[in-house]
Amino acid sequence: MQPSFWSLRALSRRRHILTYWLVFFDGEEALEQWSQTDSLYGSRHLEEELATDGRLAEVRALILVDMVAGRQLHVLEESNSTPRLRDIVLKNARQLGYGSSFDGGQFPVEDDDLPFVEKGVAAVDIIDLAPFKTYHHMAQDTADKCSAQSLAIVGRVVLVTLEELDHQFGMEPIGMRQPQGTGGQR
Repeated sequence: MQPSFWSLRALSRRRHILTYWLVFFDGEEALEQWSQTDSLYGSRHLEEELATDGRLAEVRALILVDMVAGRQLHVLEESNSTPRLRDIVLKNARQLGYGSSFDGGQFPVEDDDLPFVEKGVAAVDIIDLAPFKTYHHMAQDTADKCSAQSLAIVGRVVLVTLEELDHQFGMEPIGMRQPQGTGGQR
């Protein structure tokens, strides 16, 4: 069974307190020059739509998974992420024995979580920038660079994190919301 389907099946078989959405953002890249208005088109659109109809206040957390299929997985401790949520993900990765796959160092990334973080939604960016430095968006960016094992590792970490958030949010709020415009730097 493929890891992504394994994760979806596992998620669908569990009882949840929270509602989970799987969102596939498109339009991350800049059309001309990367800026706040020329990038992150899909995530900005969703955040604006949710804010307009009042549903953004219901979003407890956003877990962004980006560029995690590489054969050599080195997920960052992404510094724009909400510290409390980032710490939960990293703790779960270590407890599952995947600490060496979550060792990409600390670095801020302008990614699809930022429109939500800027509006006070707790978010974590699970991202491996190693492909970005080597073959990302080049002729060498081919399927042979992908690893089912890396996808499975990230999938397991996300499932355990969702289970923990479901339990914590179901019991009582855990201070994930942050003031608007603060980004992850708290």
